[in-house]
Amino acid sequence: MKYNVLTIDDEVHILELLKYNLESNGFSAFEAETVAEGMEVLENNQIDIILLDVMLPDMDGVTALRNLKQSKYKDIPVIMVTAKVEEIDKIIGLELGADDYICKPFSVRELIARVKVISRRYKKESEAKVISEVKETEILQFKELKMDIVSHLVSVSGTPLLRPPSDTGQKRSSVRHISHDRPPVGDSALGSSLFARRY
Repeated sequence: MKYNVLTIDDEVHILELLKYNLESNGFSAFEAETVAEGMEVLENNQIDIILLDVMLPDMDGVTALRNLKQSKYKDIPVIMVTAKVEEIDKIIGLELGADDYICKPFSVRELIARVKVISRRYKKESEAKVISEVKETEILQFKELKMDIVSHLVSVSGTPLLRPPSDTGQKRSSVRHISHDRPPVGDSALGSSLFARRY
């Protein structure tokens, strides 16, 4: 997977330097010299990581970070890049949701290494989220019979069957058995059994 990295910095030579090194390391590089330009890039591209300078002409980076973390882009990892080295600035940035902090002048190799670390973490978190979402919506079905693995709800033709939670494991096993076309009884017998349970 190729990650898209947006650098927001008003120093053109830094933008050019980071663009070259990011692309040399397999990333796609996007640049913006102001927060306004950065927001436009975000609107038109799928950005995975943001490198955000603290000292920008139209808005300071800390305010920009605060706004980002309160917007639809709040889940995008942000590395703060700045010439300000005071401890309080680092603390404020991290408390507002920055994922990392690096000070100018910085080693390009170190910055690229930090981007790689965050991209790997981002990938793992994204994969974990997908797996979680799949588990949360797992449903087994055989004809009109449905079972939600997470909520343990079983229904026939949309009508729920009220069963105690202790029966969940047995239900799950039965439904899985049925769903693999190896019903322990015939379809007609299954229908009779379900009818009897309902009434």
